[in-house]
Amino acid sequence: MGLLVSKLGLGEELAFAIVSALTGSGAALVGTLWPFVAPFLLTLNGIIAFSGTAAGVGY
Repeated sequence: MGLLVSKLGLGEELAFAIVSALTGSGAALVGTLWPFVAPFLLTLNGIIAFSGTAAGVGY
């Protein structure tokens, strides 16, 4: 929960809601929220891939 607050800048209430929902009914929640969460996750994965490629080229 602290990682969500510190790294992503989420509020404590929202971070607690995310963690409790994922631990309680994670699969159903992910299936329901996937259309809203996918752009964020895919953008994050794209940034990580681009950063890794840039680091490899720079090395």
